[in-house]
Amino acid sequence: LFRSSSQRFAKLCSDNYKSAGDLATWRSKVLSNWSNIHIEETTSPSKDPFKVGSSLKVQARVHLGDLSTNDVELQIYHGPLDSHWNIQNIHTLPMKVVREDSVKNWIYEGEISCISSGQHGYKIRVLPRHQDLGNPFEPGLIHWA
Repeated sequence: LFRSSSQRFAKLCSDNYKSAGDLATWRSKVLSNWSNIHIEETTSPSKDPFKVGSSLKVQARVHLGDLSTNDVELQIYHGPLDSHWNIQNIHTLPMKVVREDSVKNWIYEGEISCISSGQHGYKIRVLPRHQDLGNPFEPGLIHWA
């Protein structure tokens, strides 16, 4: 996830700063369109108890506005719950684009494996994604469902 700063600097400066310019253009596009992202719905179709060794399919329907699926990453943020219903021992899983629906929303899916007993929870988050970002939190943007 993290490249060394010197490697990143060299890449951004190479070819007369082309990568730096591309990153700045992308960042401007994402910043101006981030408020148009809406997580419309999240579902997990299973109604059975979630048992150790089983898995839970999670689906999200997301409106990205003028951004593409290449500009963002959807993740499942999950883990056991504490007594205040907060997720602990956090794990994240990337979700995959499945299709676009009839009203220009994108359908993403992911699957959580149950590795321990007890109360568990999950949330969906959207992070910006670009190959030249130092990390996905660098722009300070995130959407939660």
